[in-house]
Amino acid sequence: MTSTIAQAPIALSLFSGAGGMDIGIRKAGFSVLACVERDRFCCETPFLL
Repeated sequence: MTSTIAQAPIALSLFSGAGGMDIGIRKAGFSVLACVERDRFCCETPFLL
């Protein structure tokens, strides 16, 4: 008998902005590996991943 471990799909967030899409992707069951944003004002916006 073979057993498998279910893993969440992995996402990489490019041009993350304030992080709203990242939060939605996580709520959809994905694991966000990294968020990339170069706009310093967006980077200052706190959000939880």
